[in-house]
Parts: sequence; structure tokens; C-alpha cells
Amino acid sequence: NAVIRVEDMMREMLESGIEPDLHSFMALLTAYAKAGDTAAAADALTGMMQRGIELDTWAFNTLLQACATACDLESAMKIRGQMRAMDVPPDDITFLHLFHSCAKRSKQVSTFLTDPDDWDDWDDWTGIGGGDWGRSGAGGALSIGGGGKRAAEKQAALTESRAK
Repeated sequence: NAVIRVEDMMREMLESGIEPDLHSFMALLTAYAKAGDTAAAADALTGMMQRGIELDTWAFNTLLQACATACDLESAMKIRGQMRAMDVPPDDITFLHLFHSCAKRSKQVSTFLTDPDDWDDWDDWTGIGGGDWGRSGAGGALSIGGGGKRAAEKQAALTESRAK
């Protein structure tokens, strides 16, 4: 596994007293991005900032690649917001990963809605007719919920297929 190899390399560097630089962190970020591990990629970016390594478009694009691989449009949009806040300019690759995140998320929703048996679960997506629609959590993120057993099974299947 590439992630394990790069993590081992970083661990060995630190144990040897060698401080990781931009290029070693980018190897780690790239491995996480290809695996779709957005949390680990974000942690690596945080590690870069803690070591005073300047975050550039390349670093953020790699994190956006992780979001695209994981079909995590919400995180991709937050990362784009962080880029704006830090005055990190986007490039064509930035938007490629954002569009890829949108397309994969759209495909998930489309897959869910192509099954006519799910059309009666509209309330699970909209909150109309018994579901919850509102802000929740510390970040005030939108949450869509409902009691539909079929919707929960579909979401579990989508999550499982994404993990493959």
C-alpha cells in the first residue's frame, strides 16, 4: 500500500532527525488523495502549516483530489473557501477537482433516484413529510434526515460502493 510506505518514510525521517519538507509532504498528500482519505490529507496539510511550510495551489489541489476521489463535495467547497481566505490562487486543476467532486456526488444522487422504489422516499431527501431539514452540529452544516429505512439502506450501499 502506497499510503503505508509513505507514512513509514515520513516516520523514519522524523526519527532520524530530518525535518520533512514540501516535497516529502506532497508525497504523503498524494498518497492520501489517491486513497480518497480526506481526513488524513487535511491532517498532513495541518502538519505542513505547523512546520511553516507555505501552502500553495499544488498542496490545496492535492487535497481537492482527495475530496473528488471520496465524492466529498462539501469538503471540497470548504477547501476552496480556505484557499480564498488564504489568498491561494486557483488554477485549472483546482476547478477540475471541484467539477469532479460535483460529478461524482451527482452520480451518487442519480443512482439513488433511478430506482422507482425510492421515489416515495422524497421526504428523506427534502425533509417534507416527516424528515428533518436544518442545521446541526458545531459547524452548522446542513443535515437531511428522515426515518426512511429504504433510504438508509441505499445510503449504506452508496457508502460501501464508494469504499471499493
